[in-house]
Amino acid sequence: MVFGAVLAISVQALFAFHVIVVVGLFILMLQGSRRGFLFAAVAGFLYETISPFPPFVFTVSLFATLGVCALILMQYVSHRTFFGAVVIGAIGGALYELFTFLFSRVGKMLGDGWTPTFDSHYARFILIRALASALALGIAILAAKRASPGVRGVMITHQR
Repeated sequence: MVFGAVLAISVQALFAFHVIVVVGLFILMLQGSRRGFLFAAVAGFLYETISPFPPFVFTVSLFATLGVCALILMQYVSHRTFFGAVVIGAIGGALYELFTFLFSRVGKMLGDGWTPTFDSHYARFILIRALASALALGIAILAAKRASPGVRGVMITHQR
């Protein structure tokens, strides 16, 4: 368990953003919700193997984050613009941190595992991760559109 905790912390410390969240949002925006949720299931399960958190915290957090972001994309934000990618990246980064915190607290009440303490340092951490995720997703979307000008994504937006 200690090796898993050290490995999970060292992997997360390499990036100022959650690579799993950014890749999940990238797939969600360009490939649609089915492939986004398939990625969430596989990546969440694999991430759980090295996680110091209670069981299924990351998987449920990733599903919840992608679900909320998919609803926002379908109703309010255009996925075809850099601004839309930045907004979804910021929302997704912050939601993932908040869901991870909440679900780890629930898991701690039901069983065993590590959970963070919510204080001003953690709030700053959430803000930094959200902004870094927004920037990373915006750059990834711009790079995908530059590499393949025909990339439009499959998410249906603004249907009323």
